[in-house]
Amino acid sequence: MKATGIVRRIDDLGRVVIPKELRSIHGLEERTPMEIFTEGDSIIFRAYNINKESEVSRKLKGLVELSEDSDYRAALTRAIEVIEKGASDE
Repeated sequence: MKATGIVRRIDDLGRVVIPKELRSIHGLEERTPMEIFTEGDSIIFRAYNINKESEVSRKLKGLVELSEDSDYRAALTRAIEVIEKGASDE
């Protein structure tokens, strides 16, 4: 993580303003959906990526590598092909 030196307070409704400079740098516009993650004692905000196919495909590939059941591996491989074909059609 990279420190910015910027500090913001949480308002009475629990909101934190993301500084304009950071919004511009990261291409965040008004109404950009944000995902919220936690890691240890950190809260992480990331622009929500509506196109999740590549992430799902990557996770399924990991399951294929871990599986010893050939039928399960074949089913996962077919699912990956369907997901990746759908993503390339867009």
